[in-house]
Amino acid sequence: MFSVKKKIYFDQVDPGGIIYFVELFKLLHQAYEELLESLNTAENYFASEKYILPIIHSEADYISPVKLHDEIQINVTVTQLRESSFELSYNILSSEGNEVAKGKTVHVAVDRAEFKKVKLQKDLYDGLRKYLKY
Repeated sequence: MFSVKKKIYFDQVDPGGIIYFVELFKLLHQAYEELLESLNTAENYFASEKYILPIIHSEADYISPVKLHDEIQINVTVTQLRESSFELSYNILSSEGNEVAKGKTVHVAVDRAEFKKVKLQKDLYDGLRKYLKY
């Protein structure tokens, strides 16, 4: 499992402590970016001229409110790893350890020039496999 901590700010929640949907997906994406950066792959998939990893599906569930300025923890696991795609699951916990939200994103490897599905690069596949939840 890969984990990151993020602080919740006023512009991210409504008065009831519910994270705005777009803000939740921003937090999930930031955790995804940090996960990929931690893999130290040869290719920088956020700036690659050859490959991209678009999200083809996303979902989220809101479980309980968060407190303003709370430091949440986002745990990321790889829940599916295929030849050309992977699924990430996110579990968001309050500073007290209560689950406040969860989400999923599905990514596919695509050749940037032809916009056709390709195999995941070996170092990316191997790096993601370390976080695969069986």
